[in-house]
Amino acid sequence: MRTSGLRGAAGHGQRAAVAPGIPASGGRDRPPEGAGNAPGRATLYGLDATSGVDPADPRAPAWTELLPRTRLQPDTVHRFLLDAAPPVTHVRIGIHPDGAIARLRLHGSLTEDGARRLAARHAELSGQVVS
Repeated sequence: MRTSGLRGAAGHGQRAAVAPGIPASGGRDRPPEGAGNAPGRATLYGLDATSGVDPADPRAPAWTELLPRTRLQPDTVHRFLLDAAPPVTHVRIGIHPDGAIARLRLHGSLTEDGARRLAARHAELSGQVVS
């Protein structure tokens, strides 16, 4: 799974779009080179935008905490297992206090609905007719 580039507004965390209907099963972050701007803690939130909620609204009540505020170490690859995470289409990472991470990788699997929508989107983009 690939995520879009991380971007964020002050105080609202960084957001990345993920493939539709993927239950987040785990993730890891990698701090940027040089530990001078390493974050102290991180929180991960997920949102299922198939319900019509605007993922650009960081205050939308549909954002669910996937990983509670967790302490991070400088210059370390962190890995977290999310046992009971719901299916999400978007994720947002909160860095406390402000800091930076070089990349965020999320691993998961498609739900049945997500697989159906992915196949339909693939067919649409490739010009195939879906019956």
